[in-house]
Order: sequence, then structure tokens, then C-alpha cells
Amino acid sequence: MSDTVCMHYIIERLAEIESEKNNMSNDRLGKFAVEKMSILREELIYNLGVNAIQKKKEQKQ
Repeated sequence: MSDTVCMHYIIERLAEIESEKNNMSNDRLGKFAVEKMSILREELIYNLGVNAIQKKKEQKQ
């Protein structure tokens, strides 16, 4: 996944989260935000790691 693809992924995921958030009551929003941002953080860390590995492979070739 290139950096550009990663940024598009982030934008799409944030749009999904925003859409889900709009359908929730105020009392659930705090927990929802923490859960979703934690998941997004883990996904980003994973994708950045995959990107780093891919770049190292490309540099060796």
C-alpha cells in the first residue's frame, strides 16, 4: 500500500466513522469515539508496517 493509497484509506475510514457517529445518541458517542479511533490507530500502524516492509524489499531489488 503506497502512501497515497494509505491516505485515501484513512479518509474513507474517517468518513465511515463520521457516518456511524451521526446515527448515535450523545450518551454513546464518547465510548464509540474511543473504540473507533483505537481500531483505526491499530489499522494504521499495521498498514504503515506493511508499507515499510514493502519499501525495504523494493530497495533490495
